[in-house]
Amino acid sequence: MPPRNPALRLLSAVLCLLPPIAHAYSGAGGECADGALESAALRGTPAQLDAAIDARVAAVRQRVDGWSSGVARLYPDTSAVWLNRDVRRSPPAAQRQTFVGWWRGCQGITLLDAAIAGQNLPTVRHLLALGSHPNTPSPGYEGSTPLMRCAHLNPGGAPIAVYAAAPARDRDSQETTAALYTLLLASGGSVAQRTTRGLSALHLCDDPFVIDLLVRQAPGADALINARTEPDWKAPRLLDYRVRKLLDGGRQGQDAQQAILETILPRITDRQVGTETEHAIGRACREPAQAAVCAWLASRVTVTDRKVFQGRPATP
Repeated sequence: MPPRNPALRLLSAVLCLLPPIAHAYSGAGGECADGALESAALRGTPAQLDAAIDARVAAVRQRVDGWSSGVARLYPDTSAVWLNRDVRRSPPAAQRQTFVGWWRGCQGITLLDAAIAGQNLPTVRHLLALGSHPNTPSPGYEGSTPLMRCAHLNPGGAPIAVYAAAPARDRDSQETTAALYTLLLASGGSVAQRTTRGLSALHLCDDPFVIDLLVRQAPGADALINARTEPDWKAPRLLDYRVRKLLDGGRQGQDAQQAILETILPRITDRQVGTETEHAIGRACREPAQAAVCAWLASRVTVTDRKVFQGRPATP
């Protein structure tokens, strides 16, 4: 029996609308664990990916066709694309290009991220031909790009991990990863591109193997490593950012940060850390568990007062 109170009836109607709205939006970008699409990008052939995209395009079009104007207003990004007459009248190949540029999965990943994670080199090439670009930012995720996210698969094959260090790679995996990032850089990928917080791929990617590739191959890497124009923690100098990530990380994270610092330190012309980073070193080195890290840092970076490596306050 429906509720008699008008307010309750309105609330009931709204609650009834939520499942179809969510169902309509599922597959319209921003969802996690999109099995068919991600599987095709991770491990499928370009033809299999095209088939998965075509199926999703048809499903999205069917869903948005059932939207009222009110529901359409709730999802302006989706409506602007899939209710657009020019898009809907375009041939299948053009709609695939539109879909590839529009779709986002969990954590803002793109189909290009998924293909990178699966080390699926033929599909990466295919996605680049469809208009994917390694510099395309993900709205809502501070404008991060595939180079910054350096996606890979966790042990067991799922889920796709971003930003973090990948498990140990065998020789074949190293060669494929090198080929992937060489291709991304040749296709215009840039380490100079920044997020809305001023961070680059060299700040955000915590995979030492990928960082080594980018530092050696990316145009402008040395200039970014030595840039001193970032005055604060919101857009920090790369050395300061990496030192503070080292101090903040757990054991596994510290191993990755040390490896990354070993890559960038030989290219740094001035190893003097900033005042805030020096204070952070002093605070961290008061903890006995940080003794090994502090000794490691003491032999690699410059501070105004070396007492901070023993956890003692710097002389004012």
